[in-house]
Amino acid sequence: MSRRIPIGILRQVVIALFGGNSSRAIAKNISGEVSFSAICKIKKKIKNSRFSEASLTEMSDQALSEFFYGKAPSGSYSPNEFRSQILSNLDYYQEELKRTGVDRTILWDELKAENPVYDSEEITGGSYPTFCRIIANNLGATKPTLSNARPDPASVLEIDFAGDKLYYTDRQTGKRVPCTVFVAILGFSLYSFVEILPDARTHYVLQALNNCLDYMGGAPLKLLTDNMAQLVKCADKYEPTFTDSAIQWANHYGIFLAATRSGRPRDKAGIERHVNIIYRRIHAVLRDRIFYSFEELKTAVRALLEAHNNKRLTGKQYSRRELFLKEEQIKLSSLPDKCFELQKVTRVTVSKDCYVLLGEDKSRYSVPHKYIGKRLDILYTAKVVEIYDLFKWVASHSRNPERGSQTTDVEHLPANLKAQTEINSWTQEDYLKMAKPFGCNTVWLIEKIFSSHSHPSHAYRTCQGLLNLGSKRKFGPVRLENACQLALLLNKHSFKEVELLLKNERDLFYDALQKIKEKKKANNNKRIRR
Repeated sequence: MSRRIPIGILRQVVIALFGGNSSRAIAKNISGEVSFSAICKIKKKIKNSRFSEASLTEMSDQALSEFFYGKAPSGSYSPNEFRSQILSNLDYYQEELKRTGVDRTILWDELKAENPVYDSEEITGGSYPTFCRIIANNLGATKPTLSNARPDPASVLEIDFAGDKLYYTDRQTGKRVPCTVFVAILGFSLYSFVEILPDARTHYVLQALNNCLDYMGGAPLKLLTDNMAQLVKCADKYEPTFTDSAIQWANHYGIFLAATRSGRPRDKAGIERHVNIIYRRIHAVLRDRIFYSFEELKTAVRALLEAHNNKRLTGKQYSRRELFLKEEQIKLSSLPDKCFELQKVTRVTVSKDCYVLLGEDKSRYSVPHKYIGKRLDILYTAKVVEIYDLFKWVASHSRNPERGSQTTDVEHLPANLKAQTEINSWTQEDYLKMAKPFGCNTVWLIEKIFSSHSHPSHAYRTCQGLLNLGSKRKFGPVRLENACQLALLLNKHSFKEVELLLKNERDLFYDALQKIKEKKKANNNKRIRR
C-alpha cells in the first residue's frame, strides 16, 4: 500500500472484513476513502498473519499501523517531518513557481537531491503526489484544461511565440539583450522546433519558418497560427485575412494557412501546452546561465531542443522523435529546391549625394549619380537589394541589416566624390606604396609620421599633403625626396615643415652642398690613386 490509510478508517475496514463483507462492498460503503485494491491487500495481510479479530481490535494505533505498514527505517523522515519541511520552504516554492518554466517536478527533483531518503520506497508520506497535494492546499490548485483530439499525421504545424524572452549579455556594454523565442510543433507526433530571433519582425519570422521546415524535412498540409501581426492582416472568426508575405510563403511551400479565433487560445491547445513545456525544458534550465553572444545562446537552445525531442513521452515507450520518424515524416510533402525569400517593394527618391534610403533598416545604398532626384523602385529580400527605374535595372547591393549603415559602389559617384571616397578608403600600406616611387627617404619620413601618431587614421591627411608636394604642379618628385632627406636629418616630421623647406629652397641648397661634397670626395680619391 503506497498511501497510509487513516487509522480510524483502517479499523473500520478490519471490522467490516471480519463481519463477512466483501472487499467490493466495503470499498463502496466507505465511498472513496479506500480503494478496492487496497482493501484486497489488507485482507490478504490479515489472512497470512492468522491474527484473530480480537487481537487486531485490541492493538494500539501504533501497533496496528506497524502491522500493516511496517516500522519506518531509523534516521528517516516521518510524514509529519516531510510536511513540516515543505511548509517551511513554502515561500521559496511560491517565488520559484513564478519564474519561467519552473514547475513542481523541478522543485520535487531539487528536494530529492537534498534529501535522498525521500526517494526510498520504504518512506511513506514522502512521495511526489503528497508533495503536490501539500503545495496545492497551501498555494492553490491549477486551473482545469481541456484536452483536444490529436490531429492526423502531417496534417498541421502549430506555431507561436513564447511570451518570456531569453537573454544574452553584450560584453562591451554589459546590458542584457532580449531575444524572441519562436516555437513550433507538429500536431500528431508533437515533434518540436525552437529558435531564437533577434526580434519578431516579419522577415525573421519567415526565416524561422523556413528553418523549421528544413529541420522537419518536409511540409505539412496546414499552418495554424494565432492572430500575430506578422502573418495575419485582419482577424476574423470565419475568414481571417493574411498578409501578402504570409501568402507568398504559403504558396511557395504549398501549405494552407489557418488562424485561430481572436481570444481563443484553446483553438491551438497543443502549442499552448507545448510553450509551457519549453519553459520547463529550456527557459528553466538556462535561467541562471550567462551567455555573451547570440550564437552562443542559439547553440545552447538547439542542444536542449534535441534533448527534449529525444526524451520519452510520459507514460509512453517512445520519444517525439521516434514517433515522428516512424509515422509522420514520410507523410510530409517534399520541399522545393530553394528556400522562400520574402521580396518587398518600396518607392524612394534619390538624394543629392547619390543614395537611396531603405526605410525598414534606415540604411542607405548608392545608385549612379545621373539618377539624382528621380523616383526609383527598390525590390529587396533578406539578402539582396535591387533598384529599378520602372522596369530598367539600376543597381544591386547585398543587404546590410545594420541600422544606419551605408553601402557604396564607388563607380556610382561623380568624379569629385569618387576621388574623395577613394582617398578616404586608403590605408597606411597604400601611402607607403605611393611613396616608394619618390625614393627611400620619402618612405622613411612617412613611416616616421605614422609612428608619431596614436592612431594611423590621424596621419592620413599629413601623408596626403606630403605626397601632393611631389606632384609636377608643385615641386616635383626629386625635390620632395631631397626635402625628406633633409627633414629626417633635422628631425622634422610634419607637412608644414617639409613644405617650408621646399618654399625656402633649402632642399636645393642642401642638394648643391651634397654635390659639392661628393665632387671633393671624388677629387680626393683621384689624388690618392696617383
